[in-house]
Amino acid sequence: MAKQLLSELADHPLFAALDVHNNSGANPIYGCVNYLEPRYLNLARRFSQLLVYFTEPHQVLGKALSQLCPAATLECGRSGLPEGVNRVVRLLSELLEAQELSEATFPAERPEVFHTIAKVTVEDGATVGLGYQPQRYDLCFPDELESMNFITLAPGTRIGWCAGAEQRLRVTDNDGADVSEHYIAYRGEEILTRRTCLLSMLTRDITVIHQDCLCYIMEPYSI
Repeated sequence: MAKQLLSELADHPLFAALDVHNNSGANPIYGCVNYLEPRYLNLARRFSQLLVYFTEPHQVLGKALSQLCPAATLECGRSGLPEGVNRVVRLLSELLEAQELSEATFPAERPEVFHTIAKVTVEDGATVGLGYQPQRYDLCFPDELESMNFITLAPGTRIGWCAGAEQRLRVTDNDGADVSEHYIAYRGEEILTRRTCLLSMLTRDITVIHQDCLCYIMEPYSI
């Protein structure tokens, strides 16, 4: 069905595409692009000065539509927050009246851009809890976990606790390679950052952690 829809859309002169998202955790409002072309960046920049460039996961709607027209994924924060809703409404109103999307580059007031380089997941079958409870859960994360979103964490920052060597975090890069040892260290029960890390989409929602991931690792990106 998705292939059929994309095939039908390809026959139309599309102006722009927006994929509107909410976050399950406390994240700032930001825009995402899958291509670093000026029209794509300017579209996302209309929504937020904070931008994220990612190539994985590649199965998302924004990536598919980016091959047909300028597209952006809008991360609007938690569901129902007025700021996120108002920004989407304002952007839609602007685009419905716009004649073109700017191809200008950014000689001044460059947006802050980050690039997603890895994904952090929990091992299948591992139990997950909040707060220090290693006797009850395989993996535990601090109650204030979401406060680490979009914050640069120094090497040796504790991000959680684990009950044993067999239930640990797995970090995969954009090519699917396991790079856990480059980013995560263990000291007794503690789970630590091995190097300077910038994390996004951390959530306290245990279901989301199991079904999707714990977070993404990003790095600043110059455009």
